[in-house]
Amino acid sequence: MADGVKLGQQSVSMPTGGTSTRPATPAIGMVRYNTDAGFDCLENYTAAGWSKVAPPVPILTSLSGAIYAGATSSITINGSKIGTNSGTATFSGSGIPANTTATATPTNDNAVTVTVPSGVFNNVSSGTVVTVQWTNSDFGVSNGLTATASGLPTGGTIVSSGGYRYHTFTGSSNFVVPSTYAGPSTVEYLIVAGGGTGGNANANDGGASGGGGAGGYRTGSTTITANNTYAVTVGAGGSGYASGGSDPGNNGADSSIFSITSTGGGGGAGNASQTSGRPGGSGGGGENGAIRTAGSGTPGQGNPGGTGGGQYPGPGGGAGAAGAPGDSNSVPNAGGAGSNANSTWASATSTGASGYYAGGGGAGGANTGNTQSGGGSSAGGGSAGAPYRASSSSATANTGGGSGASGASGGTGNYSVGSGGSGIVIVRYTL
Repeated sequence: MADGVKLGQQSVSMPTGGTSTRPATPAIGMVRYNTDAGFDCLENYTAAGWSKVAPPVPILTSLSGAIYAGATSSITINGSKIGTNSGTATFSGSGIPANTTATATPTNDNAVTVTVPSGVFNNVSSGTVVTVQWTNSDFGVSNGLTATASGLPTGGTIVSSGGYRYHTFTGSSNFVVPSTYAGPSTVEYLIVAGGGTGGNANANDGGASGGGGAGGYRTGSTTITANNTYAVTVGAGGSGYASGGSDPGNNGADSSIFSITSTGGGGGAGNASQTSGRPGGSGGGGENGAIRTAGSGTPGQGNPGGTGGGQYPGPGGGAGAAGAPGDSNSVPNAGGAGSNANSTWASATSTGASGYYAGGGGAGGANTGNTQSGGGSSAGGGSAGAPYRASSSSATANTGGGSGASGASGGTGNYSVGSGGSGIVIVRYTL
């Protein structure tokens, strides 16, 4: 009886071993079982060398990752006999064109990561059942596994950039997570409140007022769950004044999402009213009269405004730094600039210049003959304070910037104060 042949049984035992243990001097017709990964099958020796007799058939056990309705993603196919050379994943299901495939090279014989093709994610709906099969490089075709297409959150203006999916809210709305959502549970947020208004100078007073403070600025991360709706509030900027008076600036309104709130910016002090700058996310600037106190900022959201000094008022505070104090040695009546917060959210969704938000408003000019505007944080949306006998402009919308104060009127007329910049809320996550 030939070695390795067992009579009376329904099997034949073949020599086994890896590629390194093949016979040193093989002869045509030899047959053996190759146990190496990527083979795992019978092979025989021909004039062309060793070749596979029965290609291994992949056996799939699980899928990880998610297939999204409307966005690209990757999934990992797990199993055995997947191979080590490039193979093909085939996708099928309602709405998916026939023969929709994607090629990929396995990580090892037990796993391969595949980018879901556009023919899948552009044609499935939330809840669609997708079947995935794998054909290895030896043309062995696997069993099929199924995955349910995940819906994606909605709300705001949606843009994908830099590996993130952004939802930008410039007005109050909802962030809605569907019941089929299978994406990351952790999201990041940027919440900027409305900016405060600069103070208003009295028509019969030569003094000047403080700049408006920026809206509170908060970033962080939180967890979302499927089948949930999260209310979004975007705070309005503080309202301005149509004509001169002695009024302090108005505070901006709060912004919120996920029960996390950013505080509206503080209004700047009005000169003749002899008031302090108002507290807020960032505080309003102090006036240059008897009461020069600036408004305080909210820890973790902003900074205090600048105090009045000599004959010069202070600007509003910003998210990046406190407002500078008024200084009698500075350029006449040029209020110190409000500060900025450099955001890492500089993307296609950013409305702040280069991703800056929450800049304070500039202080108003005080003296006759002044030709300089007060400082402003244009990069953070805050506006400049007005020079002597002039009106200030509004801060940039959806930046949370504070508006600049009006310049002193000196009894020659009434001048308006611009409104603070409205806030913004952005949510982002990776897919």
